[in-house]
Amino acid sequence: MERVLSMFISAVDNEVEAGSLSTRGEELNAKTVLALASAVVGFAASAVLGVASPANAAGGGCNTVYQYPGGPGTVAWNIKVCSANDGTTVFGDAYLNNAGPVGPTGCSVTLQILDVTDGLVKSQRTDSCYTGHHPAITAPLVSGHHYRTNLRMANFGKYLTCFSPETW
Repeated sequence: MERVLSMFISAVDNEVEAGSLSTRGEELNAKTVLALASAVVGFAASAVLGVASPANAAGGGCNTVYQYPGGPGTVAWNIKVCSANDGTTVFGDAYLNNAGPVGPTGCSVTLQILDVTDGLVKSQRTDSCYTGHHPAITAPLVSGHHYRTNLRMANFGKYLTCFSPETW
């Protein structure tokens, strides 16, 4: 892995020197190159190992919604709900990218994998409303069935339900 990273950094340096990699007038700093390299190495490792990622595997995707639970003029929650499958397993995860206000009774999010074909919840987990990635839940995939990930946020005595695109 370290060798792949080193080769990638060398290739980026060569492209910048040759002028074929545009930096839009800005220098590529080590942090940017490292971030790009990490993404490439992670993608390569996923491809080699056959690891499915809920956020970017084929047959699904993500939807992003904004919610203002405290009312107009308050900070919005930025919520991304994702689904995917690897041919045998359905994955559902979520990201709470921006934390809005939390009501006096607290806040929770429930992730569910819904089998849209038969209308049954196949997997479920409830978390607090912490900011960041809410790890994947999984369910067995049945050929011919459609699935989506539901996220239900309970906050300020109200409920918000967000849906991912379907995967099958």
